[in-house]
Amino acid sequence: MLIKKAMKHPRFDIHFDVLTDGTEVMTHLRDNRGHSPFQNPDLIILDLSLPKIGGLEVLKQVKSDPQTKAIPVVVVTGSAMPGDVRIAHELGAVGFVEKPVGFEELRKRLQAFEESFFGAKLPTKL
Repeated sequence: MLIKKAMKHPRFDIHFDVLTDGTEVMTHLRDNRGHSPFQNPDLIILDLSLPKIGGLEVLKQVKSDPQTKAIPVVVVTGSAMPGDVRIAHELGAVGFVEKPVGFEELRKRLQAFEESFFGAKLPTKL
């Protein structure tokens, strides 16, 4: 929810689906395909420590599915283990963010991803 707050601003039309476990993520991506006007998300911000199906497994499934493999995935974790970073990049993650201590640092990191993916800047003050 902190990520959603960090990226929320009236200037941007950003819709978030917040899913709480890996099973929900995969079900959401697969089951909503037939429902108009569903389309793949523009970006997935994926926590590695998801319950049920872990984040690395979700990333593997997303990137192995022809219908979802083009979705950019930014991996977020509480501890940047070098092995996790390497595996996430090998599986196709476009970025890796270690969960920061404070809100302002999170906002700065998400702003960098926002600029690189969408060419837009988040406001400096929320």
